[in-house]
Amino acid sequence: YIIILPDDNIKVIWETFTTILLIFLFFVSPYWLAFTAGKDSLAWIIVDEAIDFMFFIDIILNFFSAYYEKFVLIDKRTKIACKYLKSWFLVDLICIIPFNLIFEDSANYGKLVRLTRISKMYRLVKMMRFLKMIKVW
Repeated sequence: YIIILPDDNIKVIWETFTTILLIFLFFVSPYWLAFTAGKDSLAWIIVDEAIDFMFFIDIILNFFSAYYEKFVLIDKRTKIACKYLKSWFLVDLICIIPFNLIFEDSANYGKLVRLTRISKMYRLVKMMRFLKMIKVW
Protein backbone atom coordinates (compact mmCIF):
# COMPACT_ATOMS: atom_id res chain seq x y z
CA TYR A 1 0.00 0.00 0.00
CA ILE A 2 1.01 3.58 -0.54
CA ILE A 3 2.01 5.76 2.39
CA ILE A 4 3.32 9.29 2.00
CA LEU A 5 6.11 9.95 4.47
CA PRO A 6 6.27 13.38 6.16
CA ASP A 7 9.64 14.19 4.57
CA ASP A 8 8.81 13.01 1.04
CA ASN A 9 9.30 15.61 -1.67
CA ILE A 10 5.74 15.03 -2.85
CA LYS A 11 4.42 15.82 0.63
CA VAL A 12 6.56 18.96 0.94
CA ILE A 13 5.50 20.20 -2.52
CA TRP A 14 1.83 19.48 -1.82
CA GLU A 15 1.93 21.21 1.57
CA THR A 16 3.60 24.23 -0.02
CA PHE A 17 0.95 24.32 -2.75
CA THR A 18 -1.96 24.07 -0.28
CA THR A 19 -0.32 26.73 1.88
CA ILE A 20 -0.22 29.07 -1.13
CA LEU A 21 -3.91 28.32 -1.75
CA LEU A 22 -4.71 29.09 1.88
CA ILE A 23 -2.82 32.39 1.73
CA PHE A 24 -4.72 33.28 -1.46
CA LEU A 25 -8.01 32.43 0.24
CA PHE A 26 -7.00 34.38 3.34
CA PHE A 27 -6.86 37.55 1.26
CA VAL A 28 -9.59 36.85 -1.30
CA SER A 29 -12.32 35.23 0.83
CA PRO A 30 -13.18 38.28 2.94
CA TYR A 31 -13.67 40.31 -0.25
CA TRP A 32 -15.77 37.56 -1.82
CA LEU A 33 -17.88 37.14 1.31
CA ALA A 34 -18.47 40.85 1.74
CA PHE A 35 -19.07 42.09 -1.79
CA THR A 36 -20.22 39.38 -4.18
CA ALA A 37 -23.42 38.25 -2.39
CA GLY A 38 -24.16 35.47 -4.85
CA LYS A 39 -23.25 37.44 -7.98
CA ASP A 40 -20.19 35.39 -8.90
CA SER A 41 -18.58 35.73 -12.29
CA LEU A 42 -17.85 32.63 -14.33
CA ALA A 43 -14.12 33.11 -13.74
CA TRP A 44 -14.59 33.17 -9.96
CA ILE A 45 -16.83 30.09 -10.08
CA ILE A 46 -14.15 28.19 -12.03
CA VAL A 47 -11.41 29.28 -9.61
CA ASP A 48 -13.58 28.41 -6.61
CA GLU A 49 -14.43 24.95 -7.92
CA ALA A 50 -10.77 24.29 -8.82
CA ILE A 51 -9.74 25.21 -5.28
CA ASP A 52 -12.46 22.94 -3.87
CA PHE A 53 -11.12 20.13 -6.05
CA MET A 54 -7.58 20.70 -4.75
CA PHE A 55 -8.85 20.49 -1.19
CA PHE A 56 -10.73 17.28 -2.11
CA ILE A 57 -7.42 15.81 -3.25
CA ASP A 58 -5.92 17.03 0.03
CA ILE A 59 -8.55 15.05 1.96
CA ILE A 60 -7.63 11.89 0.06
CA LEU A 61 -3.89 12.46 0.55
CA ASN A 62 -4.37 12.97 4.28
CA PHE A 63 -5.58 9.38 4.57
CA PHE A 64 -2.24 8.25 3.12
CA SER A 65 0.06 10.64 5.00
CA ALA A 66 2.20 9.24 7.78
CA TYR A 67 3.00 11.49 10.72
CA TYR A 68 5.22 11.68 13.75
CA GLU A 69 3.82 11.24 17.23
CA LYS A 70 6.32 11.81 20.04
CA PHE A 71 9.21 11.30 17.59
CA VAL A 72 7.78 7.95 16.41
CA LEU A 73 6.71 7.57 12.78
CA ILE A 74 3.08 6.46 12.54
CA ASP A 75 2.57 4.78 9.19
CA LYS A 76 -0.25 2.33 9.91
CA ARG A 77 -3.22 3.31 7.76
CA THR A 78 -5.83 2.68 10.46
CA LYS A 79 -4.03 4.99 12.90
CA ILE A 80 -3.56 7.62 10.18
CA ALA A 81 -7.25 7.48 9.26
CA CYS A 82 -8.43 7.57 12.89
CA LYS A 83 -6.27 10.57 13.72
CA TYR A 84 -7.39 12.47 10.61
CA LEU A 85 -11.07 11.64 11.17
CA LYS A 86 -10.79 12.88 14.76
CA SER A 87 -8.95 16.08 13.87
CA TRP A 88 -9.31 18.04 10.61
CA PHE A 89 -11.54 15.79 8.48
CA LEU A 90 -14.85 17.46 9.35
CA VAL A 91 -13.48 20.96 8.75
CA ASP A 92 -11.89 19.84 5.47
CA LEU A 93 -15.13 18.18 4.35
CA ILE A 94 -17.26 21.23 5.13
CA CYS A 95 -14.81 23.38 3.17
CA ILE A 96 -15.39 21.47 -0.05
CA ILE A 97 -19.18 21.03 0.07
CA PRO A 98 -20.49 23.14 -2.84
CA PHE A 99 -23.47 24.68 -1.04
CA ASN A 100 -23.78 27.27 -3.80
CA LEU A 101 -24.43 24.49 -6.34
CA ILE A 102 -26.68 22.46 -4.03
CA PHE A 103 -29.00 25.38 -3.35
CA GLU A 104 -28.67 26.98 -6.79
CA ASP A 105 -32.27 26.33 -7.85
CA SER A 106 -33.85 26.97 -4.48
CA ALA A 107 -36.81 29.33 -4.21
CA ASN A 108 -35.20 30.91 -1.14
CA TYR A 109 -31.88 31.44 -2.87
CA GLY A 110 -31.33 34.88 -1.34
CA LYS A 111 -31.51 33.50 2.18
CA LEU A 112 -29.38 30.49 1.33
CA VAL A 113 -26.54 32.60 -0.07
CA ARG A 114 -25.58 33.26 3.54
CA LEU A 115 -25.34 29.50 4.14
CA THR A 116 -23.00 29.07 1.19
CA ARG A 117 -20.72 31.65 2.73
CA ILE A 118 -20.38 29.57 5.89
CA SER A 119 -18.51 26.83 4.05
CA LYS A 120 -16.14 29.42 2.64
CA MET A 121 -15.48 30.76 6.14
CA TYR A 122 -14.33 27.29 7.17
CA ARG A 123 -11.50 27.76 4.70
CA LEU A 124 -10.27 30.54 6.92
CA VAL A 125 -10.29 28.06 9.79
CA LYS A 126 -7.87 26.04 7.70
CA MET A 127 -5.49 28.96 8.07
CA MET A 128 -4.95 27.66 11.60
CA ARG A 129 -3.20 24.72 9.97
CA PHE A 130 -0.93 27.13 8.16
CA LEU A 131 -0.12 28.98 11.38
CA LYS A 132 0.55 25.66 13.10
CA MET A 133 2.95 24.70 10.29
CA ILE A 134 4.82 27.98 10.76
CA LYS A 135 5.26 27.21 14.47
CA VAL A 136 6.73 23.79 13.61
CA TRP A 137 9.29 25.35 11.22
